[in-house]
Formats: sequence, C-alpha cells, structure tokens
Amino acid sequence: MKKLTVILALSLLSLSASALAGKSLAHQMWQLAYPSAQLPVTIPRDSKTAFEQYNENGEISVVTFAKNKQKANDNESKIAIDADYGNGYLLLRTIRTVSSEEDILSSNEIVAFKDSKGDYTIFNSDVSQMKQHGGQCTLFPSGKSFTSNKPLSSTFPNISLQTFAPDVAIKSAQAPLHYLAVNFPRQGTTVTATAKPLIYLLSEPQQKNALLVYGDLGLALVGDSNVWVDLLVDWVKQISDRQSVSALLTGEAMNSDDERALTRILQTHVEGFPESDKTEMEQVQMLRQQHLPMVLQWLDKVYQVEKNLRYRSVKLAWDKKQGRFHITEKIPASQPPASLYDYMTRLPDLGTEYVCYDEHQGYYEY
Repeated sequence: MKKLTVILALSLLSLSASALAGKSLAHQMWQLAYPSAQLPVTIPRDSKTAFEQYNENGEISVVTFAKNKQKANDNESKIAIDADYGNGYLLLRTIRTVSSEEDILSSNEIVAFKDSKGDYTIFNSDVSQMKQHGGQCTLFPSGKSFTSNKPLSSTFPNISLQTFAPDVAIKSAQAPLHYLAVNFPRQGTTVTATAKPLIYLLSEPQQKNALLVYGDLGLALVGDSNVWVDLLVDWVKQISDRQSVSALLTGEAMNSDDERALTRILQTHVEGFPESDKTEMEQVQMLRQQHLPMVLQWLDKVYQVEKNLRYRSVKLAWDKKQGRFHITEKIPASQPPASLYDYMTRLPDLGTEYVCYDEHQGYYEY
C-alpha cells in the first residue's frame, strides 16, 4: 500500500495545551482526530478496531473500542487502527456506508514530534469525503483538512511558491495554482514537502493572491471542471496534430479530424444527462465553446508555473530544541514538458491524488 499524502490546509484547528495537559500521547493523538467526540479515559494501545457513533444530527459523538466486535451498527462506522504510539504514529481508516452503492471513506494520519521539554507537537491530516461509486473513487477538493495542536506558523518555515521558483517573478492569479503536499514519516523526523499543481479550475479563495496554498481547503470547483479536465485529457491523447491544443486555447480553427474526435467525446459525455433542458447538440456546443477553453486556459497558467520551477520538493528536519521544522535540502524539479500538449498527455499523473478503497488492497493511490 502506498503511503497516503498529507495535505496541509490554511485553516487550523488548534487545541489548547491545557486541554491536553496530563493526558497520554495516545489520548492526545485521538483527541486531535476527534475533538468533539467522547473518548475513553484510557486508549487501548493494542486495539485494532474502533467504532464511531453518531447522534441525531449525524455528528460523531462517541468513539468506542471493542476487541470482539467486527460489524458496525446502523448508527456507527468502523475504524481500522494502525498504531505505533511509541514512534508517535497513528493511522485511522473509516468506511461509512450511506447507500447500497455509495461509501464515504476517510483516513486520518496523526503524527507526533517531541521537543526537548517533553512536549508534543501533533499533526492530523484528515483526508475525507472520498466517495466510492460503482468501483470508482473520487477525492473531493473540499474534503481535505489539516489540524494541529499548535499554530502552523510556530512549527513550519515560511514556504511560498518562490521557495520552489526563486528566480521567477510569478504574477498573481485569481486562485492558487499549486498546493503544498507534505509526507510525514512513520518513523523518524524528516519530512518532505512538495509543490503540486492544482489542475482543476477553482473558485476564488478566501485568501487572495496566494499562488501556493497549504492544501486547498476552502476552494471549490467551478462547475464540473474535474470532468472537463478528464474530457480534455481523453481528447489530447487522441489528436493527430498537437497544434489543435493551441487552436482550442485561442479559438482558431483546428485539424478537422481532431475537431470530430472532440465532438464524439462530448456527445458520449452528454448522453448521460437526458434530463437537461438543452438538446444534445446545445450541450456539446456549450462545452466546446465555453467550458473547455476556460479550463484549458487554467491548465496553461498551471503549466507556465510548472515549467519555471527550479525545485519540486524540500526536506524538513525537526529541531527538537526549538520545537519546529527547518528546511535542510531542496530537491531539483525534473525537466518540464516542452509544451502544453506534452504537459496534458501526462495528466492526471501530475494532479491531485485520488485515494480508493478495495477490500483486498485496502487504501491505495492512483
């Protein structure tokens, strides 16, 4: 199983030190994952299973542990526990069935770092709102959050897009073009932070002029831009003339075979929406003339930043004495694609991770 990617978000849920004082590390880690739920006074360190219980409002109210219980009740969700409290690591995987065809999946990865005073800085990545439908899984952009028991500004260095592209004066954009993905280790204290592109067209964020965000919490998709990107990628992989990409971007006439290929893809897409008040051809024309060029312009902005990155990742080391991370190494970016066409043929590999659940493989990335 590949390691889940932790995505930092600008909004932090901070628990006061007094709220955690005197509690075991295991209890502190669980409390960060479930700040509003009732927890046992003592967390069973050897337990592999727990259950979320919901109140009448659908909120998680209680977390219980049971060695012999394997199946969740109607108002519960089962939690699979992978704990190594001695190394400050806890991975929780939850499946909540909402219908016969739909599951809401979530994963909490909680890691703790100890300072020279014996205090812990704890991080919780909550990758939630993962939807399984007919074997397909999607990670919704609104379903990522990152919480800590301390302010992020006191534990992380100041990282911006210029950290990765120091020689380039990148102009501001309506919404961030990249996010910072952070992989925490199961053992050890060295962390890798990577600048990754946000390939889906996003609405204007609460914090303006932030070209790189610590995650995309608070950002929302414009329309079905995730679907539109997939349609574009399918088309790009079929075209015979790479100049057709530039033609779609600028509104110029393109290769006739490529135009017909695009029409076929769009017709196949809109066939699944018979309830629309528009005819099939009207839907195709709207996608062709409005939505796809808009998304392609967004991808071009992302690509213009991508090709100017000098570094892709930075290594962060935990300073036990100061109780914070410092940048110790910058990892060079690979050679960028030569054109927007080349960049798109590599999508969605460069985009936001998708996390799926399979009963045989467990959680995995693709």
